[in-house]
Amino acid sequence: MLAFPVATILCYHEVDPPQDAHVTVPRLSAKGDGEPEMLRYTATPENFTAQLDYLQQSGYHVIPLARLVDFLEGRGEHALTWPEVEQLARDGVDVESHTLTHPFLTALDPASLDRELAGSRQEIEKHTGKPVRFLAYPYGDYNPAVMESAAHDGYDAAVTTSRGPITPEAQPLQLQRYLVHNDTTLEEFKTFLP
Repeated sequence: MLAFPVATILCYHEVDPPQDAHVTVPRLSAKGDGEPEMLRYTATPENFTAQLDYLQQSGYHVIPLARLVDFLEGRGEHALTWPEVEQLARDGVDVESHTLTHPFLTALDPASLDRELAGSRQEIEKHTGKPVRFLAYPYGDYNPAVMESAAHDGYDAAVTTSRGPITPEAQPLQLQRYLVHNDTTLEEFKTFLP
């Protein structure tokens, strides 16, 4: 089975202007002039800032290494294990898709988008033995291309983060819903209902 990336570990050895960088022992495999090799592990503050800005603007999230290792060992925080998901499915709970890695779908190229949507369905179906028909768009992020890909990948409907009731005119791949927040009062909750 093809494994999809869930994280990338970035290594910064030193962030300094080149003139302030300290001397680094060259790699054993280094050839030629030693000076560039000694600065090899020093990122300039400008490059470092640009890289962090890109990560933030692209919706990446920095997590502690401990959280990644817990995930790899099946101890993901606030997440169910596959045996728990399988038991829920046996007990009659519908287990549906929220993508493989929870990305901003509108930022993905078509191949990555297909991996996120089709891969999630396949993985859940493998564990539950039941068809996956529905999708919740991560962050409520979708557009016509995402909807088209979702339909192509076999989804019958998808829920958004737009608030509103379901009417006969509702589009199955743009179903509105009411997100209940921690400060949603009972009076506000009542307004969600017909």
